Order: sequence, then C-alpha cells, then structure tokens
Amino acid sequence: MSINTHIEHGFLKVYAHTRPRAREKRAPESEKDTERYLSRRVAEAGGLCLKFSSQTEVGYPDRLILLPGGQTAWAEIKSEGVKPRRLQQVRISALRALGYRVAVCDTRAAVDAFLSDLLKPEP
Repeated sequence: MSINTHIEHGFLKVYAHTRPRAREKRAPESEKDTERYLSRRVAEAGGLCLKFSSQTEVGYPDRLILLPGGQTAWAEIKSEGVKPRRLQQVRISALRALGYRVAVCDTRAAVDAFLSDLLKPEP
C-alpha cells in the first residue's frame, strides 16, 4: 500500500492507495521465525533445543541442540541473508575444531537441511 499526503486548507490529508507496488518483494524470514521453527523441529525429533547465553563470553551460537542418542550440535540463527559477525565466525570455527557440528541457519530450508544431516542414520 502506498500513501500520498498533501496539505489542504491547513490540514494534512492522507490518501492510501491499495494497489500493490510493482516491485514488492516477499519479506525475508525473520530470525525469530527461524528460531521457533528450529525449536519445533528439534522437539518433533525428540530432542531439546536450548537457548544458549553465556554470562562471561559472547559470540557463541544461539542454540544448543541435544538429540536422542547423545548427539550434540549448535545452531546460529540469523535473519534471511544475514551473515555471522566476525567474532561469531571465530567461535563457530573453535567449536568445529573441537568436533561439534555447527550450522548457520537463516531460513527454514537451512534448518531442514541441517536437521536432515543430524538425523541421518550412520552406516
């Protein structure tokens, strides 16, 4: 919806046009939506998706994922198209060096791909 305004006789008049704009794009997925989706999918798989917050260190991934069978993974959640900050990239690399699986998920499709990989039966 577009809005046009003009002043007439000292009063501001607002006109709203409901015709869609020609270049409207779909809204990107928000971080909150992606985080909720991850939590729901992990719960459906029988696991826990804990919000992680350190009192002394910053930059660690948002979610600690605990799955049946003792699997542990981390997920950094971002809005669609947003990349982790430099410190977050350092923390993700450090966790991977310790052998943890870590994913940066910015869409539901990224969440699905990560969980599919985690839940894949080992040969």
